[in-house]
Amino acid sequence: MGLPIARALRTADIEVFAYDSDLSGEGAIREAGITPTSNADSLAAGIDVLLTVLPDGESAHAGRGWILALCAGALWIDLSSGDQMLSEPAMQAARARGIRTVSAPMRGGPPEAASGDLDSSSAARKTTCARPSRS
Repeated sequence: MGLPIARALRTADIEVFAYDSDLSGEGAIREAGITPTSNADSLAAGIDVLLTVLPDGESAHAGRGWILALCAGALWIDLSSGDQMLSEPAMQAARARGIRTVSAPMRGGPPEAASGDLDSSSAARKTTCARPSRS
């Protein structure tokens, strides 16, 4: 699901970097004009917005280290459609570090992702919507 979403963002002329623990998709990532990275921690430390499309809450727990590598003020949008209660501990830890979080589970499959027609509902705190000023 991540690759079609990343392609749609790239088509909208947004710079996109990608990390996937399954390296077999690196060729398709490069073909789409997306910059692959082999280190999620380094990627997270250098970006302002992180979109995750994880197969389940356990993956969010496993990715907690690189999620927490985001800088304070960065925005993490979790598009994963699994049990949100499983990813909530990672969300709480991120908020404690000053990382803004949005839970936005999506509905749809690969065809909808490829066409840009995914549906999503989102939940965020009021303070998430305001962009903090950078020093």
